[in-house]
Amino acid sequence: MEAWGNRCPVIIVPTKYYDVPTSTFESYGVSTVIWANHNMRAAIRVMQETTKSIFENQSLSTVERSGTVVPVSEVFRLQDTKELKEAEGKYEDEACILRAMDETSEARTSPGAVVDAMKKNGTDFFCGVPDSLLKDFCDSVASNTTGDEHAVAANEGTAVAMAAGHHLATGRIPVVYLQNSGLGNIVNPILSLADRKVYSVPMLLMVGWRGEPGTKDEPQHRVQGKCTASMLTEMGIPYEVMPDHDAGMEEVMVRAYSYMHAKSAPFAVLVSKGTFEKHELEPQAATDFPMTREFALNLVCDAFPDTPLVTTTGFTSREMFELREARGEGHSDDFLTVGSMGHCSSIALGIAKARPGHTVVAVDGDGAAMMHLGGMASVGLSGRTNFKHILINNGMHDSVGGQPTGCLGVDFTAMAKAAGYAEAMTVTTKEAAKAALDYFATEPADGPVLVEIKVKGGSRADLGRPTTTPIANKIAFMTKLGAL
Repeated sequence: MEAWGNRCPVIIVPTKYYDVPTSTFESYGVSTVIWANHNMRAAIRVMQETTKSIFENQSLSTVERSGTVVPVSEVFRLQDTKELKEAEGKYEDEACILRAMDETSEARTSPGAVVDAMKKNGTDFFCGVPDSLLKDFCDSVASNTTGDEHAVAANEGTAVAMAAGHHLATGRIPVVYLQNSGLGNIVNPILSLADRKVYSVPMLLMVGWRGEPGTKDEPQHRVQGKCTASMLTEMGIPYEVMPDHDAGMEEVMVRAYSYMHAKSAPFAVLVSKGTFEKHELEPQAATDFPMTREFALNLVCDAFPDTPLVTTTGFTSREMFELREARGEGHSDDFLTVGSMGHCSSIALGIAKARPGHTVVAVDGDGAAMMHLGGMASVGLSGRTNFKHILINNGMHDSVGGQPTGCLGVDFTAMAKAAGYAEAMTVTTKEAAKAALDYFATEPADGPVLVEIKVKGGSRADLGRPTTTPIANKIAFMTKLGAL
């Protein structure tokens, strides 16, 4: 550059000098530095990864929702849509009538039309665990089936097993519905029962996609949502995303049933938030129990001050958090189980075993307890005298839409005693609940004890969510226990 003497501008394309910063070239008098091909080379890598994802998943849903590809609007922005519109106005045939763009309209798929499409394809059995994203679909199923055609299962794995039994008895394709958090519960029966290389049992999985990439959701759902598609892929289950209009839904149903008939294997449909239009289900007969769940939780707080509590998922943990706020108390005594439905009592049992000098309370729900009922056997066999099990039973999956659990007719106290609990009782009034909780909080027991509190369904319309993170909750809880 010194020999060149700045006699004219110099432009360089330093492809092989990637360690040299632009400022160094400029200090030698280079007018312009063009980093020529790195954007192109980076784009090739992304295109390879995108193509690989599309090929492996046989779907565009993952790349569209992962943020890997830009939206079409960004392409139009780079092309300057103003110029394009002017060109359209200049050259478009005036006689041409174009369809109005409706991509941003509030289209919704009819859940009734989905059930009808399934029935037209021969499905006559539906089972599963309700989910908030599938609420309108579940309500439509309940409205359009008889008792033998529909079953709310204790857990998702049980639903897959029932569906397999139905197919073995009828040869027809059943439908299993679940939230994506329940995928873990179906891994074993899907892979060791329904898989094409084992018994090759077809079934349609309707999966609510909580935590779908690009949507706002709670931490536990975001973790699950990110790996939902890849879990299905690893299990060898092809899937599509449910469109938000009936015509697209019908096309998905045709492809899904064609695959299941041809391959005799499961197929999944992922359902995003807001996909279905509302379906109004006839209200269930209200229970006449005087207590709300929140009132019962307040009694638990009164009876067990300064005691480690493990609260089950859903509204129970949300109400406990707000109760502590209203009572002016901290949250360090409470482990709020925001996910892992059905495992509240087992978490509490692990704490009780490790801290025999602490009374530990599991605050459970009927649907959660039923989901992993074997946990009660583990509690009973443990013989832990410092374990207290509070089971609040409202007979419904309250947090995801109020679908019935059937648990108001389940004798949990008999189950607990059979499993080895030292004492168990059921209460239905405020006075009896207070007396039972106070008794078990103060009187020594020969082993674990259970109090079932039957309450009315529902929660406050303004119920919020915990304002602390799960990590912060864990640290505060462990610090209080002396583990940190």
